[in-house]
Formats: sequence, structure tokens, C-alpha cells
Amino acid sequence: MISDAEQIGAPHVLVRSATVDDFWDIMRIEKLCFPTPWPEQAMWEDLSQLGEQKVYLVVELDERLVGYVGAHCVAGEVHVVTVAIAPECRRTGLGELLLLALIDLVVLRGAHYVTLEYRTSNQSAGRLYHKLGFVRAGLRKRYYPDTGEDAIISNLADLQEPHRQQALADLTEDWRRRHRYDLHICI
Repeated sequence: MISDAEQIGAPHVLVRSATVDDFWDIMRIEKLCFPTPWPEQAMWEDLSQLGEQKVYLVVELDERLVGYVGAHCVAGEVHVVTVAIAPECRRTGLGELLLLALIDLVVLRGAHYVTLEYRTSNQSAGRLYHKLGFVRAGLRKRYYPDTGEDAIISNLADLQEPHRQQALADLTEDWRRRHRYDLHICI
């Protein structure tokens, strides 16, 4: 059966696991999105060590890589180390989709807890994380070396609890209702 999105010619969106072949596309977006991008060597090392402890997902829009999320996983805890969506694709729901897909993946792998940091000035990120259930847990003073800006620490706990899994399933269903993409997730 053809989905409604396919019937009306909706944009094709694919969320998949990253590979080292995505390095240059990821670095292109990294440099567009951040005043102090990750060093190429650090990103290459992360992408070269993908597996149980390092997870990266990418999102493609009409076969063009437009975003990524990366996380380090240790002993049931997940630290989101980077999230980026190409500037021309922001406010399209793709960042939210990437985070939901990442959380779903790490829940299946047994994670109990996700943490991340974001700039105090990045109010749109803060709203998204709050919407997904993250709770502000603290502040890292002068965390960002380029500006000396503080980072807000946010956590999402109880990932294996039924109430949290239901909340995440509801968020995913709500995302699907709000966005008209021909969506495929292959992780």
C-alpha cells in the first residue's frame, strides 16, 4: 500500500546509521552550524569507531545528507556529543526526528539515561530538548571555549520505564502526524 505521503509526492527522508563515507558531508554541515567546529581528526576518529559505544545517525532529505547526531554510550548512559541540521533545513522537524530515532535506538540497546549540553543562548535547542522530556540538571560555566558561554546540562532519565517509553512513542506518533515526509528509518 502506498502511504499518503507517497501519493502526494512528499519529500523523501531517510534516517540511517552513519558510516565513515559520510565524513565530508558531516564536516560540511559541522562547519556551517558551529562557530568552533569539531576538529576533522576528532570527527574522523568517532566515525571510525562506530559500534556499541559510539553511535552516529544521519538524515537525508531527497538523497542529500542534511543532518546528523552523535552519541557516546557507556554502561547504560548515553552522552549526545553533537547534533546538527544544515541551516536551510532547520525548523523542518528533522532534528527532532534524529533525536527520537537515536533515543529509540539506545533504548533498544538497554540505555537508561541520556545527557547533553547546549549553549545558554540556544533557546530553540532548549525548547526541543524540553519537549522531548529532557530536564535541566545544571550549568557548565564557560564551557564553550570560542565565546566563554555557559552550557546547560539536560538529562532524560528512566528510559527503560514504561511511562517514559510511552511518552517517547507518543512524541514519535505526534511527529509523524505533524510532518508529511516519505519517511524511512534504517538503523
